[in-house]
Amino acid sequence: MVNTRAIIIMNSTLAAAGLRHILCDTFGIEAAILSSPQALQDSSLPGELSYYFTDESTLAGNLSFFLPNKTKTVVVGRHHNLNLQPMLIDGQMCESDIIDSIEKIIAKSKNTNSAQQQGKLSPRETDVLKLVVAGHINKEIADELNISINTVMTHRKNIAAKLGIKSASGWSIYAMMNGIVVS
Repeated sequence: MVNTRAIIIMNSTLAAAGLRHILCDTFGIEAAILSSPQALQDSSLPGELSYYFTDESTLAGNLSFFLPNKTKTVVVGRHHNLNLQPMLIDGQMCESDIIDSIEKIIAKSKNTNSAQQQGKLSPRETDVLKLVVAGHINKEIADELNISINTVMTHRKNIAAKLGIKSASGWSIYAMMNGIVVS
């Protein structure tokens, strides 16, 4: 991949160095490791950036930076079974699986518009998502929205199907990256 550039902004220097190694050696992506999004102003990588790789805590602490760049942001997380929204890599996988995940992200990032339409939530599903992310259980959600528990469960099933995300923690990252909730 010629002229593909990435910035890695993660709390773990060791994880960032390993990711940089994979990006450079396997994909030919020029990657720099920065300590924070604020360090981007001093970055030595000129030109348009293709990707920002970050971890969950850096993402949550710097939403004002990452939200405008959400189509370029890849989150390295733990044990997520996620689709493209947002782009995630399970940092607990073996190296070959991480490489496969990055390869899929590169291929999918070329077609982000269709993926964004696929994950479109209804207003009620968005309400349910907000309450799940806030830590509410099905009964509390039903009481808050004046709907039955069965309806809550149906909305949750539809959210999981539309987003391709099965875990509440994955939904939290999706909600943050799409401006549905703020940390």
